[in-house]
This record gives sequence, structure tokens and C-alpha cells, in this order.
Amino acid sequence: MIRGSASSTVRSPGRILPSLVRRGARALAAGLVETTAGLRFPTNTPTDDGTVEEYSGDLYDGALGAVAALEAAHEITSRRPWRETAGRAFRDAAAALRISKIRHGLHGGDGGFVATALQVAHRRQDRSALAHAIAVGDALRSATFSSGDLFFGAAGTGIAFLHLQRATGEAKWLAAARAAIA
Repeated sequence: MIRGSASSTVRSPGRILPSLVRRGARALAAGLVETTAGLRFPTNTPTDDGTVEEYSGDLYDGALGAVAALEAAHEITSRRPWRETAGRAFRDAAAALRISKIRHGLHGGDGGFVATALQVAHRRQDRSALAHAIAVGDALRSATFSSGDLFFGAAGTGIAFLHLQRATGEAKWLAAARAAIA
């Protein structure tokens, strides 16, 4: 059994929340674009060199945010198309991830991939998603920190390590989280 984190469980108070979730999930699913490279969640965010990134796999403003939201929408409403779309978007985000260019942070870095992969692993009991999360976590452990913030730095990566510790029970992730905030 792959254990989840506190963020992987959504409770539904009455009938209002599922209605809002359905509307939000429809809007997210509509934003995913089918390309020859698979499902993409486009962004118009300029990169450091001034070019525009055509695909964002980030949790904050990219495909992983859609995956997390659609997985939660499926959990609340049991709508199968959203789960299928989330699965395709997650596989595409995993395929686009470049471990050689690992980025710290939770929302704008690859710590967001770890957190989302662990949610997918827990909800689907998917060992492949867990293996992806661990591989990215290992890469993050050996990468140099450039800042301490949540979005792009050590704080966000530290939270990803705590999610890994909860999911795997391995002490190395708690040690990595401590090192990230030291």
C-alpha cells in the first residue's frame, strides 16, 4: 500500500463542492491541448532568455497542477474521463521531465513533480509513479540549492522530501528535508 499525504485526501461537504469541482475540472480539461507530443498544458511564461516556453510541467502553472486537480475531481465525483485525462497528462509530464536539468522548489520546480507523482501513486496504487517520484527526489538530493524559497528553492524541495518520507517510510528523506532547511 502506497501511503498518501494530507494533501491527497479531499473531503466533500454536501453537494456544492462536487458541482464546483465539476466546473473547474471542465475548464482545466479544456485547457489541455492535444499535440503530436501528447497532452500539453501551454503557458505564455517567458523564460530567463526571453523566449516563451511552449509547455509547462510545473505544479503552479502547468500540467502537474491540472493533474492534481483532475485527480482530486475524480476522487470527489468519480468521473472517469477526468482520471484518464489526468493520467495522460501525468505520463506526458513525466516523459518531458529532464533529470539532468533538475529544478528546486515545490510550485515552480521539480518538487512539485514529486508531490504530484506521490498523489498519483497513492490514489492509483501506481508503483511506476512512486518510482518516478523517488528518482526525481534522488536527483533533487544531489542538486545545489540556489535559494531558500517555497516556489523555486530549498523550502519547496524540503516539503517534497517530507512527502517522500511519508510515502516510503525511509529515513533518508527526513534527513534530506532537514538538510534542505539547514
